[in-house]
Amino acid sequence: MLEQHVLEDIQKLQSICEQEEKIELKLNFDMLRSRKQNEVDDFFHYEDNQLVGFIGLYGFGNTVEICGMVAPSYRRKKIFSKLFSQALDICKKSEYTEILLNAPGHSVSGREFLKQIPCSFTFSEYQMKWTKKELKDDNPFVTLRSSESDTDREMEMQVDME
Repeated sequence: MLEQHVLEDIQKLQSICEQEEKIELKLNFDMLRSRKQNEVDDFFHYEDNQLVGFIGLYGFGNTVEICGMVAPSYRRKKIFSKLFSQALDICKKSEYTEILLNAPGHSVSGREFLKQIPCSFTFSEYQMKWTKKELKDDNPFVTLRSSESDTDREMEMQVDME
């Protein structure tokens, strides 16, 4: 398990990177909070006691997702490349057969890094966000009601998967 101050360092760096590029990074904090002690899944670069580079590995069966970031003022110094090389070494020694590189679509730095390594684009993920909005009940063909766990569970799971 990562220590609390390390998690805070990651969140601080994430905030800096997201504000700079106006992006959202997917760092899977639930998984970061439950890391196993004897496994190497996270790679850090500190300068002057400040986290300026981070990569995390997130395994899902035979697939591993790699997500990371470098503070904007420390980019172009090969920090991410070094962390990425360390992460790939771990992946090669594991049971992973597929490596996914996660980069926000609007991240200029992410796109530039991906141009420099042998990889191919396979798919995009989209994130839905809920915003509270008052709905008008003036359509006779639509009925709004609260979800009922007994009757709606199957359909909700199907919609979530799709």
